[in-house]
Amino acid sequence: MRVLVTGGSGFLGCHLVRRLLGDEHRVMLLASPRFRAARLGDVEGRYELVSNAAEAARFRPDVIYHL
Repeated sequence: MRVLVTGGSGFLGCHLVRRLLGDEHRVMLLASPRFRAARLGDVEGRYELVSNAAEAARFRPDVIYHL
């Protein structure tokens, strides 16, 4: 499943992203320029990162988590 997550570097978001990737979903993060990849730690690089809604729309997510 293709999953779009906003707030993926936050306290709740980083746990959700790890779980989604662990379940082998394709994950895209819509992040601000202040994005802190360090919170995602060992999953870094296994997800796609975009900074605007147009790029996220091209991903065509099945599910969106807005955190």
